[in-house]
Amino acid sequence: MRPSFCLALALSTLALSACSPDSRPASPPPSTAAAERPMGVTELELPAPAGASLPMLAARPDGTLLLGWTEPAAKGHRIRFAARTGGKWSEPRTIAEGERFFVNWADTPSLIALADGRIAAHWLVKTGKRGYDYEIQLATSADGGQTWSKPVVPHRDGVDAEHGFVSLFPQGDALGMVWLDGRAMAGGHSHDAPGATALRHASLDAAGALSEERVIDDRVCDCCQTGAAVASGSQVVVAYRDRGADERRDISFARLANGTWSTPAELGHDGWIMPACPVNGPQLAARGDRVGAIWFTSAGGTARVRFALSTDAGATFGHATDLDTDAPLGRVDVDWLASGDLLATWMRPLPPKSGLVVARRITAAGAPGEEVVVGETGAARSSGFPRLVVAGETAYVAWTDTRGETPRLRLASLAAR
Repeated sequence: MRPSFCLALALSTLALSACSPDSRPASPPPSTAAAERPMGVTELELPAPAGASLPMLAARPDGTLLLGWTEPAAKGHRIRFAARTGGKWSEPRTIAEGERFFVNWADTPSLIALADGRIAAHWLVKTGKRGYDYEIQLATSADGGQTWSKPVVPHRDGVDAEHGFVSLFPQGDALGMVWLDGRAMAGGHSHDAPGATALRHASLDAAGALSEERVIDDRVCDCCQTGAAVASGSQVVVAYRDRGADERRDISFARLANGTWSTPAELGHDGWIMPACPVNGPQLAARGDRVGAIWFTSAGGTARVRFALSTDAGATFGHATDLDTDAPLGRVDVDWLASGDLLATWMRPLPPKSGLVVARRITAAGAPGEEVVVGETGAARSSGFPRLVVAGETAYVAWTDTRGETPRLRLASLAAR
């Protein structure tokens, strides 16, 4: 991540998108079908201590919810998680602990539950003297998180550079992953440095063996989150913020089918020309042949959260729809509800210094529906990215509340049938 440059862009993006209430275009009206199923929000008690942040959410096939977080340790930080079944939390278990963890508001650890019962997690560890030189480490557990495998580094370049913004996904019997890889940024993270950040892919089989790395796109935005989903036929779809020669920062997607990555294609055609990374990546969710994509853009100086639907397992996406044009901050997520609709989440500013976590239903046909406020936090970068997952018939949204002196993790359930 380019610290000063990305921060400057984030601030300038907010300035561009802030407009008076009278000048803000209205969001699309709710669809009748979605409006007939109102959503109820309930905040839940958590096993995470004060000071916990950077939430991770995952759901096991039996509907068990997994909540992970990062918390301060005596020396450095530790990454922990707990499971919720039948309304009760397990005791928190430690995934990893260390003094050199790279802890960042935007490039965060993740957790995934695999169909064979294993749990996998990734986190980031500093490797060099520069603040943004760090590597990816990942481990798996076959006993519900009581013990974890020795950490594996999926990239084998050995270069002190940025490696992060990981998306984990099931890839057959293996664990698949994509990440942003800065090994070619030999001059560091100044805007004029030679080389470019690339999007790379690898997989880890059940025996712990890594596949060869593959480059999906050799020039992408440096510090925006990636998204991944697995559609029918085990077709992996990834989405990310691309970077054109003219500094166009629109969303692209690619699909892994029959062992081959497709040529990346543009999603949404927003036309956002920006000189640096907005630190605001897309997310995907798949159910059968349907893949929902959500992202943030500020093309033309208007901040928007947008959505598009694929009905052919991610080969193509339909017309993009605006979910929010009311000066949103982005920080998006999306998942499928048990009803067959989707649920999308993002953040919106609440002047003067707060932010709202909002959720909106989207019908299976891609029409925007009911919107609800899930919770409140600070609007600064430290509030991070809310996370969403559907476990069984319940949707869960986790976020970091930064309004007090000490950050606190919060979790809400949404009865969105």
